[in-house]
Amino acid sequence: MRVPAILLLVVIIFLHCCDALPIFRREAVDRVRMLRVEETKGSTDEEKGIGISSLTKKLFESKAKTATSEKVDQWVKAKKSRSTVLKKLGLKKLSMEAERNHPNYKYLKEFEYKDEGRTLDKFVSLRVPTSFVWEELYLRRTSFTSAQFKEMKRSDDYRMFKRYAEKYDNAVYTNKIKPSFVGPPTGGYPAEWATKVELWAEAGRPGWYVKKMLGHGVNPYWKVNLPYYNEFLARKFVLALAKNKKKKQ
Repeated sequence: MRVPAILLLVVIIFLHCCDALPIFRREAVDRVRMLRVEETKGSTDEEKGIGISSLTKKLFESKAKTATSEKVDQWVKAKKSRSTVLKKLGLKKLSMEAERNHPNYKYLKEFEYKDEGRTLDKFVSLRVPTSFVWEELYLRRTSFTSAQFKEMKRSDDYRMFKRYAEKYDNAVYTNKIKPSFVGPPTGGYPAEWATKVELWAEAGRPGWYVKKMLGHGVNPYWKVNLPYYNEFLARKFVLALAKNKKKKQ
């Protein structure tokens, strides 16, 4: 899944209005404006695309796979549009079904995943809060039933949010960035924090760090978020038991 164009636009608006980035605001807006949105017109690139017949014949050869993956990396680095990549892979005018059955389809998915990662990394470098991304992806919904949350976790939007939240948290934990703001008393949205709890437990974050991210020592009303901390401890304990059990087998 590609990062929605509307999300890119909203990030620009956020950076324009946010007082948390007074020094870098102008530069950040200019850089985000340069982020590629999918082109609606054909590419004028004269470089020849990958031959369908040639790639099909070499599909199962490791050299061909490596060469194509290297081209994918080059396309991402060069900020090629999806339209251009479709053309290069011989998928430009195919139906959805034919596209998915084509041997080059996996390279298209590889490009989309890596290109999405590049854009999310840019968001992290600009310290775009996870709650801000959540709001735009889920239209500011404040609550979900257990069944709705379970269904939502299978969506592409949720997968992208979780990927961004993980990248953002890794950057904060390793002191590459400082969070734009630590969780307020209400802690954002319940489902958002439930997702973060899962990430913290899976990453084995220490208790002091999770407390900090939940507002402990920053906001006197952080106890509102205390249930999330307790859930984190429970999840971390269960994961540790499962890990030890696996070692004994």
